[in-house]
Amino acid sequence: MRKKEPKRWGIIFVTLFIALSMILSIFAIVLDNQNNQLKYNGYKFSLTNEGYKVKVNDKIHTFKYYPSQLEIFNLSDDTKKLLSESVALAMVFNPNSSIDDLAYIDYARFSFDEKIDKPVYFALTKESESYSLPVLGCENATSEIPFLLFNISTDTSIFTDGNCIVLNAKLLDIIAVEERIAYQMLGIMR
Repeated sequence: MRKKEPKRWGIIFVTLFIALSMILSIFAIVLDNQNNQLKYNGYKFSLTNEGYKVKVNDKIHTFKYYPSQLEIFNLSDDTKKLLSESVALAMVFNPNSSIDDLAYIDYARFSFDEKIDKPVYFALTKESESYSLPVLGCENATSEIPFLLFNISTDTSIFTDGNCIVLNAKLLDIIAVEERIAYQMLGIMR
């Protein structure tokens, strides 16, 4: 029996050492993540369960995407000028898009409206019984009120055609292009 007791104490010691190491590692990760903030162009972001939070002009904004994830969407100088010089914006979409795409468009347009300090109007490209919004097209856009046209496409991109900024996207990418425009308007991305 005396030969087995030293092995038993050795097993207990190793088990306690592993358990203590795991517990201390968890505490280190939790403490480290509390102070973990990301920076982008001088803005501090914190990652929460709701997404990336950033404070701009004393207002906290929540985004699903971190700015560096959206750098693939280059905005032309014309697009940037339209956005910065506009007095308001109109978001236009096709009400005959799929139910899934419409859900993302609705989320994007209401999220955008909360983030931007300029007035945001909504319109449709076609008549609809589901939405009581005016029907407008890019021909109605002006430099004072440029249009953000959601165009359902698997080729995700942003380009400007006259006073109309076309947001080519589908499903979750709809939120990505909306957030790229919002980051630009807030001055976070340039």
